Amino acid sequence: MKEKTEERGGSLMFWEKHYKHHKLFFKTSIRVYCAILRIDTENNKFDLDVFIGEPYFSDGTIKYAEEAYSIGGWKGVELTNPKKVRECAEETIRDYELPERTANYLKLNNHFFDLRKEDEIPKYQEPEKPEIHDHEEKQERSYIQYLIENPHEVEELTAEEQTELFKKSEKLKQTFMEWFWLTRQAK
Repeated sequence: MKEKTEERGGSLMFWEKHYKHHKLFFKTSIRVYCAILRIDTENNKFDLDVFIGEPYFSDGTIKYAEEAYSIGGWKGVELTNPKKVRECAEETIRDYELPERTANYLKLNNHFFDLRKEDEIPKYQEPEKPEIHDHEEKQERSYIQYLIENPHEVEELTAEEQTELFKKSEKLKQTFMEWFWLTRQAK
């Protein structure tokens, strides 16, 4: 039968000799906790006390009551599986951190929660970029189109101008070549 203890403020239990003692550490995003586990080897039960910080000096003596703040624990829990100890410690830590985590969550959201549905929230749209019209480029395209429709005009251009235009438009080059071969064959 498990019984959750609500001891706070540094009161430590004194343990009998047939208990095995273990010190466990649990790290959360807020702080590090130390859990003292004592396992009753005769009855296969355990007691667990969770503290903020470490409740012992390095030589094993107990710290002063103010320095080892107990946040709670479990007493007389049956040891059914090895993960049971961790689950009990996590539950104690979660219960202790709940108010602080709630306050942090509210601060993170600036105490503002949007309850609208996803489709009701207006989506961000980037403003349309203005079109930039390059008159020289537009004029050049219209000139190339004119030459495609009138390939005989290309023949009057210099060789350098023809090469430059052929590099810009493959269609103009093909049209001119077809026209050129057709006029040469007709003569």
